[in-house]
Amino acid sequence: MGYVSALDTIIKLTRRRTLSLPGWAARRVGASRGAFVRVRETKEGVLIRPAKPANKAQAYFWTQRWQRMEAEVDAAVQRGKVRRSKNLKELLSDLSA
Repeated sequence: MGYVSALDTIIKLTRRRTLSLPGWAARRVGASRGAFVRVRETKEGVLIRPAKPANKAQAYFWTQRWQRMEAEVDAAVQRGKVRRSKNLKELLSDLSA
């Protein structure tokens, strides 16, 4: 059996296919709880690097949950399920109908 260093760790994906980075790996990419990382496929495998949203106040936009909701809205628009209102009175009328 070959030598396995501390920097070569096997981790298990959870039921939701998430994983926890070992401490050494999180420190290596400068990640702490709530940090963002970029995951990119390369010829050698999967690369994980630190990532920062352009504006911390908009970090929520890049969460999986928010991106999923954005995709749902885009799908609703594609299906024609969106109405446009000319003014507030028309909007309120449409909502009460």
